[in-house]
Amino acid sequence: MRYLLSLTLAVSVCGLMLVTATATAATPLVSAEPQTTRYQLTEEWSVSAQGPIHLREKRVKATYHIDLIDHGMDSAEIRRLQIRFVQVAVDAEIPAQKRTGSFDSRTPPAKLVVDHHELVRPIALLGQSLQLGFRPGGILTNVDGVDAVSRRLDEMYDEFLRGSEQDLYTREMERQRIQGEELCRAWQDVFLVRHSDLAESELPQERTSEVVVIACIPSESWMRRLTLPTVQSFQVTPQSDGLVKIIKTATLAELKSELTTIGNVPWRYDPKELKGETTLTARPDGRVEMQSSSVTAVLSTTLSLGMEVPIQMTIRHSTELSRP
Repeated sequence: MRYLLSLTLAVSVCGLMLVTATATAATPLVSAEPQTTRYQLTEEWSVSAQGPIHLREKRVKATYHIDLIDHGMDSAEIRRLQIRFVQVAVDAEIPAQKRTGSFDSRTPPAKLVVDHHELVRPIALLGQSLQLGFRPGGILTNVDGVDAVSRRLDEMYDEFLRGSEQDLYTREMERQRIQGEELCRAWQDVFLVRHSDLAESELPQERTSEVVVIACIPSESWMRRLTLPTVQSFQVTPQSDGLVKIIKTATLAELKSELTTIGNVPWRYDPKELKGETTLTARPDGRVEMQSSSVTAVLSTTLSLGMEVPIQMTIRHSTELSRP
């Protein structure tokens, strides 16, 4: 009888040297042999902020080559998918701070030096293995293996950015982005769709939902995670090859001003517009073959720096899953 192993890895990125490994037996699997498929996962994030005088911008793109291993259903009726991050390439452009940075695991430097926090999370994922658990219905409920990623992230902050402004204002945000709960939200419908979304519908269906975007003051290392309520419309169409095509769109559900802080500075934002679109094809069992999604949010914001500074902000996030 086969067993699913829970692995915890700590990896030295440059040398790719295994530092620690632990394994524990888990629930016996009742499916056939695991199926491994190589995918390319691309994430992009950009922010443009138009102030009274200057337009400030920031762009980050990360591309991962991953092995997705489908372990099938275990005896507790949890669908198990495993993701191994085998390659990563990341580019960051922050013209407002006169910073640019990049890393490509195919051509690693002789000695790793990380001067930009935007590179830390993608590099921390390199060589790691995460286990995704989907309960009946295709709902992603847990992501195991994130502790090793979090440790590697902190190690790089301590080694390369400790005490800097980037450390002060971005470490907690980057930690949050690789926590299990956040990855469940971000990766729901990326690798496996909810079974309720597979039902054929002649007309678009609607439901309420939420979209998370990351606001940023590009001239500083200030970021804020925002959760915006949306109305989501989706339509399901069977394809001739046996796959199912799903198209989802999202719009802003309400215009509500919020007062909070960004970089410990008082900041008010008013969502003005949101446009989201997701297109994916999936197998009848829910496994995603191809996915592309994007969301654009427009905010009218005011930063309080002794005086009120109006900033028009446009945030864009996109994710694409494809075969390399």
